[in-house]
Amino acid sequence: MFPKPPSKKLAGIESSKSKIFSICKIRPYLYIAGCGDLSHRKIKELGITHAVDATNISKTQRTPDVEYFEVKIDDDERADIKKYFIEAAAFIQKAKDSVKI
Repeated sequence: MFPKPPSKKLAGIESSKSKIFSICKIRPYLYIAGCGDLSHRKIKELGITHAVDATNISKTQRTPDVEYFEVKIDDDERADIKKYFIEAAAFIQKAKDSVKI
């Protein structure tokens, strides 16, 4: 059983209507999503130009004109994700600075 999708506006986070996955707008320049939600059309609609790919799946779908930062890490609570924070944050900041919101 899947949990109910989050409401349209929850604690300042806007989300899609997907029943299984959602795309959540964290900031005007920052979204978080499950890879199942990301179609080329949706990425273009949202104006996404940069993406952090933390799927650890080889040959993931790529959208032309989107710059990717890959974090190859297992989806496991024991995975050491902190070693990627500085590089990922720098990539996100660079993306924010390069795009007019």
